[in-house]
Amino acid sequence: RVHIQLERFFKSAAAFELNGIRYRTIVETGDPKRKVLDVAELMAAEMIVIGFVGLKGVGKFRALGNVARAIVEESKIPVLVVPQEQKELRAAPYQLA
Repeated sequence: RVHIQLERFFKSAAAFELNGIRYRTIVETGDPKRKVLDVAELMAAEMIVIGFVGLKGVGKFRALGNVARAIVEESKIPVLVVPQEQKELRAAPYQLA
């Protein structure tokens, strides 16, 4: 599963580069919510993009995980929350964070 996720990541990275999208990969350990917020502040990020697996419709926001919800609530910059496609979920239920 890790190999598949890394392959997807590198394909995404190549697409970013081809389209002139700037990005940086940072690997941290510790409390995910705190690390995302701290790194965003340290990097003077303009936006945080975070994924989640959840429900559809009105239940979507209530279904956000603890990390995504805390980031949305505590962030001082815009946060874009992107739902994971359900077909991906069936293929690889344990995603890399």
